[in-house]
Amino acid sequence: MLKKVGISKRLSLGFGVVILFIIAIGTFSLNRMEVLADLTLKLYNHPFQVSNAVLEVDRNIVSIHRSMKDVVLANNRAEMEAAIEQVSACEKKVYESFEVIAERFLGDSGMYEEPLEAFRQWKSIRDEVIGLIQAGEKDAAAAITKGKGAAHISLITEKMRALRDFAYSKAAEFLGDAQGTRARTQRIFLSLLVVTTLVGIGVALSISRSMTTRIDKG
Repeated sequence: MLKKVGISKRLSLGFGVVILFIIAIGTFSLNRMEVLADLTLKLYNHPFQVSNAVLEVDRNIVSIHRSMKDVVLANNRAEMEAAIEQVSACEKKVYESFEVIAERFLGDSGMYEEPLEAFRQWKSIRDEVIGLIQAGEKDAAAAITKGKGAAHISLITEKMRALRDFAYSKAAEFLGDAQGTRARTQRIFLSLLVVTTLVGIGVALSISRSMTTRIDKG
């Protein structure tokens, strides 16, 4: 059948096939790039942001606990008020971080609502300590800080750990998906490249053989 087709038509057909494969490779590559970009964006907007917010919560909880110790150990009213202001500033940052978590979290809302509620409940304990300090009852304030205050911090830490572990597992899941997509893309891209190369070689050999045959006959 192909023997009856002229060289120009064979050239057009051959190059047309090669061009189609090149277009297929380009289209596939663009599609995979979009998929990888989407996965990367989701990784940044969700697990990455949540993980950072969780770390911020942990850091500010430690700062609040340290500042509450400063409240108890304050030597004068100025030191006490400075420590209380620091507690309020860190508390505000914690709530801001929880807002980020609530907006970006991909799991069950209970996973961040529980530690958030535990954090809210901690305020009544802190207020009790501050009230005792203002009343001049340092020993009672210190006992609460070391007792139920420390126990409540342990509760918050435990609940935050579960939230943090989930965020890390989600990040690992997204990263695994991205790596899997990249590996599949590489395999398919190389396969298409090999096929395109083989088709190009086949077309070139076919045309070369056809031209050689015509020259020999001429």
